[in-house]
Amino acid sequence: MFLKNPSILGGFFLCFPQEFAIYFGVLPKKDYFCENKINMLRKCIILAMIAVSVHSCNSSKARHDASGIFEATEIIVFAEASGRLEVFDLKEGVRLAKGQQVGYIDSTQLYLKKMQLLAAQKTLAAQIDSMATTVNGFDEKFRSLIEQVNDELAKCRIVNPVEGTVLSKYAQTEEIVITGKALYKIANLREMFLWANVPSGQLEKLSVGQEASVYVTASDGSSRKYPGKVTWISDKAAPMPKTMQTQGERQELVYVVKIAVANTDGLIKNGMFGDVGFAR
Repeated sequence: MFLKNPSILGGFFLCFPQEFAIYFGVLPKKDYFCENKINMLRKCIILAMIAVSVHSCNSSKARHDASGIFEATEIIVFAEASGRLEVFDLKEGVRLAKGQQVGYIDSTQLYLKKMQLLAAQKTLAAQIDSMATTVNGFDEKFRSLIEQVNDELAKCRIVNPVEGTVLSKYAQTEEIVITGKALYKIANLREMFLWANVPSGQLEKLSVGQEASVYVTASDGSSRKYPGKVTWISDKAAPMPKTMQTQGERQELVYVVKIAVANTDGLIKNGMFGDVGFAR
């Protein structure tokens, strides 16, 4: 293995040209050549061979069952009412709690409408208080109209629907919005999903709920390991993606498998590549 690695041989040759030649018998050993230099060279060569062997073993262990791309479940929050954005001090990258109010749309006209309905209900009740049946009928109608206005007022409050991190913001304070206008995009980046392409030959060994080990390469080159669980397996095969093909895999079919991963340290980002090994 050592002799087949030209980079290591070349490095020793540059550092110890004479010693290198004498050790391998190319030049005769001279009297002025100290024995400890020969011994040092022997030790360096042995250490290099061990390092190459360990690296080879680690490389073989680093082979995983499949690879894929990480994605988070993204949700776009829309306006449920029309009007001016009175408050919307939302910033991208901020983490929000579920149910947290992040702004509101001008509701002045709806509030005035509600006050008018309440006043009209009170006036009508005073005028025909002797006609109990008629009053009860009008009360029900006014109560229904008031509940409708209350629902419209509630929709003026912008309430965050899920816990997560704001990815994008599509509107600004003082902007006029209409019902259905996209306001912001949010995703829970603490729970990521690896969409992996698994060769058809491994599919029979997989099942929903199966444990998995997910690997991500950090910026320093180290590999991070995360526990994962298979949550979905495609029932339809597809060709191996071109970006992941090797010469012997061009005709191989793959199945998409979804693996849930807890992003405990925040290292995993949307669009990152990852590898997975499935528990046997």
